[in-house]
Amino acid sequence: MDPILQKANDLLAPALVFHTNIVADRAEGIYVRSTDGREYMDFTSGLAVLNVGHTHPDVVKAIAEQAERLIHSGCIFHYPVLTRLAERLRQITPDCIELFFFSNSGAEAVEGAIKLARYATQRQSVIALVGGFHGRTLGAISLTSSSARYRRHYHPLLPSVLHAPYPYCYRCPMGKTR
Repeated sequence: MDPILQKANDLLAPALVFHTNIVADRAEGIYVRSTDGREYMDFTSGLAVLNVGHTHPDVVKAIAEQAERLIHSGCIFHYPVLTRLAERLRQITPDCIELFFFSNSGAEAVEGAIKLARYATQRQSVIALVGGFHGRTLGAISLTSSSARYRRHYHPLLPSVLHAPYPYCYRCPMGKTR
């Protein structure tokens, strides 16, 4: 077994679910090169967060420029870049979208969405679609139903989460044709 995989098994919490045993060394565009020199096409786009590919030069440059000024952009101080981003988003989104919430992960965004939905509706129940993946935090895995392994050992989960089938007319889970 690869020494990195052995160390990972010994050191990383089981809440982290890995989908391969590939040990990545470098990545560029759609290609990931493993420590054993093999090259793989990344059809996951880094789980959909790297739609411009790995190490895109414009993204790397923007990260470096930002990191030279400020790395943290939480809610202790006001950061001009966050306000500029919100202004730009307001220009390109529908008029009904007036406020923006920035987070550091998809799971945190899902947690924020759960809170916002409950706040806005004054209702506790949340509907999630069967087969969806929402993240690995407790609230997010309460909505996740893409794989039982994400939820195993973490019960009780967030209450009042209802799962509904995805409306897929081609293969309707309810047997409907219209």
